[in-house]
Amino acid sequence: MADRGKPRTVFSISKEFAHLSVLTNQFSSKKLLYLTDHHKFILRIWFLDNPYIHYPLEKFYWSIEPHSSELIGLAVDMRLLPPKLFVVSDSKKLGIKVDSLARDFKLHFAVSFVSGREFDKLPLEGLEILYRNASLLTIKNSGGSL
Repeated sequence: MADRGKPRTVFSISKEFAHLSVLTNQFSSKKLLYLTDHHKFILRIWFLDNPYIHYPLEKFYWSIEPHSSELIGLAVDMRLLPPKLFVVSDSKKLGIKVDSLARDFKLHFAVSFVSGREFDKLPLEGLEILYRNASLLTIKNSGGSL
């Protein structure tokens, strides 16, 4: 923290990275990893407190990943039992795909397909944003952890 009355240095991050440290019985390593959108998405999932939902969320994303250009965002409400995954998109084609996948994942989490406008009406409190594209920023640009 800078002393009172002294100028503060303003900086910006030029590259996003994670410093990973792994320690298991069979493997240990540490690595500086420069992050892609893929890495950030996986890390957001891994930072959820419930480890039993990590793999199903990853699997769900890989199922809709070919349609990622139509995806506005993914958010999960971990306060609910089961947790609720919000898939945000204005694509009817993606909506049909999500509805068919929802049955396969119902033991792990509930799935709600919402449009950008519907998502805009939801309170941000309690939502963990897992994935977002630039248009999600314009939809929910007031507060929260976007």
